[in-house]
Amino acid sequence: MGSPLSPVLAELFMEHLEDKAFSEADKKILPRLFKRYVDDIFVIIESSREDNFLNFFNRLFPNTISFTIEKEVSGKLPFLDSLVIRMPERLKTNVYRKPTHSDRYIHFSSHHPRAVMKGVIRGMARRAM
Repeated sequence: MGSPLSPVLAELFMEHLEDKAFSEADKKILPRLFKRYVDDIFVIIESSREDNFLNFFNRLFPNTISFTIEKEVSGKLPFLDSLVIRMPERLKTNVYRKPTHSDRYIHFSSHHPRAVMKGVIRGMARRAM
C-alpha cells in the first residue's frame, strides 16, 4: 500500500508540470481543451498536432514521467468511466464499461464487510451521476 502522501505529492507534481508546460509551450501546439483528473488528461487538439504535443509533454521531465496517448476511434474515446462521443457541435458522454465488464456485483446478503457493500453502492451511484 502506498503512502498517504502519494496523492498529494502526485497532485503537486502534476500542477507544477502543467504550469511549466503552459508557460513554455509554443502556442501552436496548445490544445483547445485541457482537463485533468489526477494523472488522466483529456485533451482536444488538432490531429496534426497530437504527436508534437505528446513529445513536448514527455520532454518536460525526462526519466521522471512518461505520457502516452489514446486517440479517438470513430469519434469515440473512453475517459475514466465515461465514453466521450464527438458530435458536430458538442461532446456527448455515456457510461463506459470495458469489454471485460461482466455486470457481476457482490450479492448484498454475502458475508463481505458492510463497508465493502457500501463502497459498491457508492461507486455505482457516482458513475450514474
